Amino acid sequence: MMSNLKKQKLEYGLILAAGRGTRLGEITDEIPKALVEIKAGMKVIDYILKGYAAAGLKKVIIIIAYKGKKIKEYLGESAYGLELIYLEQNLDSYGTAAAVEEARSILKDKFFLMSYGDIITKPQNYLKMIKSLTNLKSPQSIMLLNWLDQIKKGGLVEFEQAAAADLKTTAADFYQVQTITE
Repeated sequence: MMSNLKKQKLEYGLILAAGRGTRLGEITDEIPKALVEIKAGMKVIDYILKGYAAAGLKKVIIIIAYKGKKIKEYLGESAYGLELIYLEQNLDSYGTAAAVEEARSILKDKFFLMSYGDIITKPQNYLKMIKSLTNLKSPQSIMLLNWLDQIKKGGLVEFEQAAAADLKTTAADFYQVQTITE
């Protein structure tokens, strides 16, 4: 049975960037966590968008809420060759499923790649994930995980002059983010 994904090109990405990032404390008082600077000139959302572009995506829906206007102002209508579409999440129905639901009218009959707005991985991992999904007989979903040895040390971010010098892990203890060394 040929995968429908092989017939339909995967063009859309979805980034869930509505959250405040309360575990980051004062850092997110004025900006959403997707705009936290990791290295000079590179914010969390830049890493995600560069990965999406490297994987061949064309359009990205960004779900925003907390300080979402700042994300729109920072990125504009396009970035890294990607068309950006912003949807405001209704915070009365908060959570991952509610965020994805915001994009249903656009994505209802399309395959798409979804990322949290605070998870970073190497750009080539997005393309690997798409290729893995394409090769499944009956693709439904696939998840990219980056494991670290110390998964219980969630939420550790070291800062140097208000920029993350070394991102160690995410706040959840069931998935992790690689240390950014590039």
